[in-house]
Amino acid sequence: MSPEPRRSPSHLLPYEVGRFVVQRGTLPYAFHLKLRREALFTVGVLEKIARIFSAMNVDILQLKASAVGDIVRVIVFADLKGSEALAPRIRDELMKVEFAEEVVFHPSHRRGSRS
Repeated sequence: MSPEPRRSPSHLLPYEVGRFVVQRGTLPYAFHLKLRREALFTVGVLEKIARIFSAMNVDILQLKASAVGDIVRVIVFADLKGSEALAPRIRDELMKVEFAEEVVFHPSHRRGSRS
């Protein structure tokens, strides 16, 4: 099963993640989460997100969160090298996080250099 194609929903605004280092030998995937504003006032939401990756033995390379208006956005870059087939399952689990409205994923534009 191949990963779902990259999707750019028109209602998601561009988000600058800045510069980050891609570790050699990794295959970064970006997971974009859209959460309701209530997530800002609920303890443990980021922990639940992180535990999904941990439970599947997937390293988080970077996590960014922001809030604009009534929307909270979380972007997680995770190393799926050798585990690309987990991407849809991770998305499905992220959709179960309280206040999740949408989750999309795609491989990053950059890969870590081969070891």
